[in-house]
Amino acid sequence: MKMEMFSRVNDEEFLGITSSMTEEEKKAHLNQEYNKWRVRVTSSNKDHATEASIRIEKIVKLRQKLKS
Repeated sequence: MKMEMFSRVNDEEFLGITSSMTEEEKKAHLNQEYNKWRVRVTSSNKDHATEASIRIEKIVKLRQKLKS
């Protein structure tokens, strides 16, 4: 998936978080996404590794936001 496709959406939309989700649902979804993408950070495919790194950064940012 090309990262440019998501340049116009916020981090929550980018990661599949909807406004109808509760805080607990958001946390659970972010945990699932983190587990899915963390193994791809070391991919030999540079594009996949780059996308995974970007997603992990956004996940960490949103997790911190939810803890505040």
